[in-house]
Parts: sequence; structure tokens; C-alpha cells
Amino acid sequence: MFYPFQPHIPNAGGFPAPYHGYLPPPYPAPMMFPPGQGLGYPFQIQGVASANAALSSTEPRGIGTEGKVKEEVREVGPTSMAVQSGKALKEEDPTNDATDWPDGPQRREVPFGLEKRKWKDTKWVWRSSGNVYRNGHHAEMRLCLGVFSCNNETCRRLVRPKTGPSSRTQQAKEPCRMCKSDLVLTKCDAKTYHYKISRNGQAFLVWEHDGHHKHPRPPGGNLSRAQEEAVDKQVLRNFDASAHELRTGDTGPGSIPLSEISPALANPRAARYQLSQSQARLGIAPSVATKGGLSILRSLAELQEELKKPFMINSSLHGPVFLMFQTPFMETVLQDSIISWNEEDSEGPNTARHGFVTDGDHSFFRDGVLVVTCVFNMLMAAWVPVLYTWILRQDIAHHRPHFRHISRSVVTLIQRRGLAFEKKYLLHVFDFSASQRGAHAEEFADAIIAMDPRFRSLTAASQEIERNEYLKQAQEAERGCEFHFWQSAERIMSNGALVPQAKSGEFNRLLRSMVSSKTSLEDFDTTVQTLRSEFPRIHGWLSWWLRPAFALMIFPAVSAIDRTIADQIPTTSNPVEHQHSLLHHAVGVDQDLIPGIKKLFLHVQELESQYSAIKAGHFDPASARKYRPPAHKEWDANDGRPPDTEAALHPQGIRDDGTQNPNALLSYKWRSPNSCFVDNSLEIWFRAYSLWSDEARQAFLLLVPKDSFLDGLTYRYDRRLKYMHDSTSLAKFKQDLDLTQTIILNYVIDKWKLVASGGYGCSMEWLSTGVKDGNPPLEIQAHFGVHYLLTRECVKGHVSSASALDRPQVWLRLYERDIRTTQACDISRKTVALSDYFTHFIPRGHAVRGSTESGRTPLHLLPNEPCADKSCTLFSAIARISHSWPQVFNIVSDAQADSNVNLDRVFFENSFKIPDHDGSYVTYELIGRVLFEGNHFTSQLRFGGRAYTYNDIDGKLVPDTDSNLLETRDTRSVFYVYHRSSHKSMVSVFFFL
Repeated sequence: MFYPFQPHIPNAGGFPAPYHGYLPPPYPAPMMFPPGQGLGYPFQIQGVASANAALSSTEPRGIGTEGKVKEEVREVGPTSMAVQSGKALKEEDPTNDATDWPDGPQRREVPFGLEKRKWKDTKWVWRSSGNVYRNGHHAEMRLCLGVFSCNNETCRRLVRPKTGPSSRTQQAKEPCRMCKSDLVLTKCDAKTYHYKISRNGQAFLVWEHDGHHKHPRPPGGNLSRAQEEAVDKQVLRNFDASAHELRTGDTGPGSIPLSEISPALANPRAARYQLSQSQARLGIAPSVATKGGLSILRSLAELQEELKKPFMINSSLHGPVFLMFQTPFMETVLQDSIISWNEEDSEGPNTARHGFVTDGDHSFFRDGVLVVTCVFNMLMAAWVPVLYTWILRQDIAHHRPHFRHISRSVVTLIQRRGLAFEKKYLLHVFDFSASQRGAHAEEFADAIIAMDPRFRSLTAASQEIERNEYLKQAQEAERGCEFHFWQSAERIMSNGALVPQAKSGEFNRLLRSMVSSKTSLEDFDTTVQTLRSEFPRIHGWLSWWLRPAFALMIFPAVSAIDRTIADQIPTTSNPVEHQHSLLHHAVGVDQDLIPGIKKLFLHVQELESQYSAIKAGHFDPASARKYRPPAHKEWDANDGRPPDTEAALHPQGIRDDGTQNPNALLSYKWRSPNSCFVDNSLEIWFRAYSLWSDEARQAFLLLVPKDSFLDGLTYRYDRRLKYMHDSTSLAKFKQDLDLTQTIILNYVIDKWKLVASGGYGCSMEWLSTGVKDGNPPLEIQAHFGVHYLLTRECVKGHVSSASALDRPQVWLRLYERDIRTTQACDISRKTVALSDYFTHFIPRGHAVRGSTESGRTPLHLLPNEPCADKSCTLFSAIARISHSWPQVFNIVSDAQADSNVNLDRVFFENSFKIPDHDGSYVTYELIGRVLFEGNHFTSQLRFGGRAYTYNDIDGKLVPDTDSNLLETRDTRSVFYVYHRSSHKSMVSVFFFL
């Protein structure tokens, strides 16, 4: 139980008990006496007997105005309202009936001059009735005003009386706000007396309560001191929280929603007021928004002294309004970046990590924008902010001070170290903000002029000509953000009225050509003309990007930046946008000015601490992370959303029956002397690829190497999708299919030499070879094969992760032992479905990485390895195995060429799910299977709720009347292909150390 007047006394262990009171010894708390008791036996809420000795007097207690001693003595304790109603009271509950709702005779005394706030306040409604004599003393008497209540038996809503007579009279005339019935006042004869006495030369203030409240408790009212302390406790544990957040509460320990402290605090206005009052009591600086202008100026003036380090280095309150921030550490990092670029080879490890990256943070401050510039620091192996500028407006004039400081810092460093000036030292990567570009150009020109002693000797006209020339040269030091370009392009592609869904692949290819550094000016112009003719409705969008100011920043073919320098700088502003995210994650967003500046300083201090710790050898910086496409939440088809995008209205691939032409069922025609081992695998993978989402396809195209087999294969697949939706002539479509077949056979026979010309090939081998061709990154190969990530941990908690396989496993075989193990889990189960098999799946790999053995060792049985932490001498064991399930899942049939196998033991379902530990699933849909009989491959496919057979002798897919054709087991089956229909691809298995 929390009491409002808890004294500061030692506990049984000799340690000080928590002090929630307001009085120092020797008067730790107000004393409470039932009238009629002598001083030798005081009744105390907290039972502080040590205070009794400080009070000695013969003055009688409990004598009323009539001079008689009251007979009734009522012991008053901390029984709560919740206890009275039969509810269990929380220990933190700040209510205290004896203090807040006194009833019957009660007395309180405090030494005069030591009284604290609200020592005699209660939650009843009182009004002064003038002065009377009480116990021989001149006392103020206050009367209880009772409570209003609705006279409707089904309502009975209570209303707190107003204290003013006229207001209360008007209140009695108003109807109930709930049911509009009349209000009835329940009167009360309870009284309180307030007076002062003297004892042994010490003055005391006395509060006495007399009478009983025979009416309900009025709602509302001011908070008691205990409730204020409870509010203070919530503010202290989360002093950055808004009143709304405090009203809601959180899941952390000690959180109590404000409405549980007092129902009145469910009122948003009351909660905001009490929050401000609590902040004032606790000494927490209120929001700057509540301060006057002079207070803000005073806070800014005192800021430097408070921070103890130089931080605010420049400011202006007239003209452009800005505040500029930089610590000596940030200045050092800026200088190091220039020096490293001067000294490092253009082919060095930090290629594409030079130059300045600048962007505006619109979320950190509640008002204004925080302009941030960062550079790459080799010691931290990370991008680090080197200058912050808060600006009030987003025009050129407000941006210029920021770029001016950076330019002058560069020029000063170059002159001090005697370096040769190069324009690249003033190069910035930013988005396409006209104000940022204009400010950068102005300060670029001024920086060059400052280094030219001849400029001042020129005439005014010559100076203007010269300066205009420098403004043009600024284009050689400006690069736009390619990521912003692709974001804009994705929005265009999502609009089927602008880019037909069937042409999205071609549109994407043309845009990739525009931003490629290998595209010549002639090819660039050809690409633009193709875009204008093939996609006439994007004329306005394309024209915007082709404006000289923007085209020079984004398209290498027309860029003014030297190609050698262009390879040394980033292509996006993502580094500085990542800094925005780190800042927001560290100290939050929507900051008021002064608190925000202080938090900004704390963030910089934390970065400096990282720098110092790395420099001292306490830890090594993290290695560069590989790009991972952002996750996209999949919406359930039953969530009630109408289709509102081209992809939703006209899904891609074979599903889009309504927009396909009759050519959709045409496929690759058999070619003499032999092509069936290529044709069937090529057809099934195409059908799987046609079901990929736009996001998956675009993420794949951004990462796949341009000279790899997979890049060429997906390009051919995109062309086929286009022809399936266009009114392309039959001859042209067949010609494209023949060309694709020729290209694939050239890879298989001439480049990879997997089979002699005219020989019989394997329908599986060429696909696994194609996945590896050109050495695509792991993320690309993992689209077609299962991959495992092993996480090891030692008992000291050092964690390391590594791939279990050198390459993803394109072909997954069903192991006999695993099938039997799955059957053993349920002895009644004779047939093992894929859902069952993968629920109990045992991943396998090489016992030694890089080994040439079969790779059938269960990964969870791999031996322990020395801890990856160089300072640790322990061994690390496998703590987790993460399975990365591919977009195209290839499963080798367990009955392949085995006439003796029991075909009923494994069931290849049309769809199956792989469970994860959190209850989510990876889901797959069957695409088809390849069959082999005699000397010829054929295939069976499934889409649109129908089954099809494909024989390249005919060169087309033929519908089958049996929709369950693929569920029938067949010893001719070579492999099955599934399409992953879920966005989720990772499943983890944990092992307890």
C-alpha cells in the first residue's frame, strides 16, 4: 500500500525506507487524532511513535463549540474505496480513504511553517461558512456541499457541485447531460474547522472533521497529493511521453494508465494539465513551444555552457534563420574524408564511398528542417554526420549557410596542407531539391572565387561572366539519388494506364539502360525515343527527368561528372537517410527546438564514443552489409480491399487469362536431333517465373549480374510474357520461342559442354549449372535453391553466422531415412505428404565446408568449432539453423526410375506449408513435373485450376480433362517444381546450449 505521508525511517535492515513524505524530522508527517483522545495516545496513519515525544500538552482534544467532549471515537485508517467495494487493491493504488474521503471525527495537526501542499485537502466539496469558535480558538468553518444526482432511476449520474452560490443555483436548474432528467441535490451536514494553536512555544495548524457524509462521493475534483505523486512516478519513468501515451500506459514494469490513478485523468485536457504540473514539480523542462521568445533566446545563450563542448558554431535570427551544429569530432571526420580521398587510389577498397551526401530530415524537429551532411569514415567503416543545420525555410537562402561552411572547411584544409584543389572535393550527392542544388552551386562558385586572387582585379561585368561559368561547373560536383528515380519509376509501373502490365518488363529494361554507366550517348538517345514511342502516356514523367538540371545528375550518359570520379561516389542519398533513421531510433522524432538540440548533441557524443572505442581497439567496426530488399506485407485476399492496382486487376503470367491471347499455350518446339531435356525444364521454370510478384522480380533484376545466364534467361521470359499479352503475330511469337531455345542450347552444348551435339542430356543438370553461371551473388542463387545459415554460439554468448553450403541446393532429394522418420512420428500414417516431410525436415550439408563429399551430413550433428571471437578460447555449438526456402523449389522425385518403390509412401500435394517456430508458414503451390519415358522427356503442368500436358513434339500445352492429374504418382516422374506463394521465405530451428 502506498501512503501519502510516509515518514523517512530506517527499515529492519538498517537501510533508509523510501521517503514519499514532505516533512523533515522531527516532524515527519501530519498527525491525525480522533477527537476525545489525549496526547499520550495519538492515532497516526503511519504509526510514527517517535513523533509523539515531540508533542506534549495538556490542552484537551475533541472539545466542540459547546465545550463538551464528543463521545464518538472512530479509528481512521487507510481503508480504500476499492477494499470497501470488495475489490483487491493494487499496491501502487494512490487512493486513501482516511485522507481523501474522511468520515466521522478526525483531526490533523502540522507544525506551523512546515506544512506541505494539500496536507488538509479532501475530495469532498467544501465552501467556507465564515468563522466560529472551536475549542476556544477562532476557526474557519467549512460546510460540505453534498452531491447532485440525476433523479432518473435508470441513470443516477452524479455531478460535482460548484462552490459558488450563484453557479450552484444555475447548476441545479440544468438537466442531466446523459438523460436530460432533473438534478437533485443531496445535502450534507459534515463540517471541517481550520485554526491555529500554540503548544510549548510551537505553533500548530489544526484541521478537524466533524459529521458523516450520508451521500455518494462526488466525481472529479483536484488530485490528492498521493495521486500527484503517482502521476510524478509515471512521468519520471517515461519523461518523454506525451499525455496521451501516459493515459494509455505501456507494457513495461511499473506502468499505470493515468485513468487508474484518477478517473478524472481520462479527460485528455486534464491529463495534459497534470502532465505540465508534474513536469514543473519534477524540474523537467517544459516544451519550448510553451515558452516566450525571450526564454528561447536565453536557452540558446545558455546552451553552450550546459553542453560543455563546442556544438552550436553559427546562427542567424535575421534574414535566413538557421542554427548550425558541429563538434570538433565532426570537423575531424570531415577533414579525414578529404585527406583520404586525396591519398587513396581510385581502385581502392573505399570506391563509391567518397564525397559528401546531404539531405533534409523533416521529422526530427517539430518545426523547421534539419539539413544533414555525412561522409564515409574509414576507421568506423560507416557514414558519419559532419554538419547539422536547422533551417526555418527550405529556400536557397536558408540552405546556403550549410553548404558555405562545408566549402570553406574544404578550402581551408586544402590551403593549409598545400593540396591541389579538385572540384571533386566539393561534390555532393543529394535528392532533386531545387533549393539544395541552387545553394550548392552558389557556394561552389564562391569557394572557387575565394581561391582565385585574380578575381578581384576583374571588372564587374567580367566577374559576373566568370561567376556564371563557375555556377555551370557546379554540375560537375552534383549527383542525384538513383534510388529516388527508381521509387518514382515503380509508382509509374504500378499504374496500368501508363505502363501496361504486360510491358512492365520491357519498361524496366529500358530504364536500367538509361541509368547504366555503360550506356553511350547514342544508345541513351535511342532508349529515350523507344520509351516515348512504346509508352506515350509517360511523356510528362519522362520529360521531367530529362530536364537538363535533373538528367545531368542521374543519367551517366549525359552527366557532367567525370566517369572516373563517378565510380568513387555513391549513387544514392541512402547513407544520409540511414543517418536520419539512426538519429530517430536513438532519441526520437518531433522534437521541440531546445530539447531536440540537446538530444542531437547526445547522438553525436555517442558516435564519437564509437569512434574512440574502435580507435583504442576495444572492438572492430561491423563489415559492410549486403543489400536486402525491403519486406512487403502481404494482404489477405479476404481483408475487404477492392483491387486498386494494375497488378491486382490484371495479375501477371498465366493467371491473367482475361488479357492473354491464344498464343499463351504455345511453347518450345522439339528441335532435331534432341532438345526435349531443355524444353520441358525451360517451360516449367517459365510458368513458375510468371507467378513472381512485381517486387520479387524487380529486386531480382536489380541484383542479378548483367552478363550471367540468369539475367539472359529472365530477359527471355519477360519477352515471352509480353507476347502472351500483346497482339503479336503468331510467326513473331514462334520466332522468339525458337531464339530462346537456340540461346539455351548454345549455353548447354557450346559454352558449358554438358552434352555433345545431338546427345542426350539431363533435364536437371543444365539448370543447376545455369544458376551458377556468372557467379551471381548468394541472394540471386537462393531464388532457385535451398540455403542454410548456421548460427553458432559459445557459452560466453559470442555469436557468429556462416553459410552451411558453398551454394544453394538447387535440387532437393527426399531422403529415405527422413521419410521413415516422418512415418514413425505417427505409426498410423502410411503416406507422407510434403507438409509432413518438411515439418520434420533434417537439413544436410558437408561435414567440412568446401568438401567434395556427398554432403549428406545432418547439419545439427556438425562438430563444435572454435569460437569466432579471437579473444575467446571456447568452442561454439550450433544454436540455430535458418532455412532459406527458394522462390522456385525443385524437388527430385523419390520414385525416379525406380519401378520397385512404393508410390503410396510420399504424396506430392498441389500445395503445402512449411511451419516456423512462431506459428507462421512458408507456402508453396505446385507448378508441374517433368517425366521421362524411353528416350524422351515430357511434362505435366497445373495452373488456373486445370491440368495440362506438354510434349515438345507438338510444341504446345494441351488441357487435360483430369484436374488431379499431377496428384497421381508415376515412376516416370523426374522432378517436381513448386512456386513459393508466401512472401515469407525463412524458417528457423533453435537448439538450446
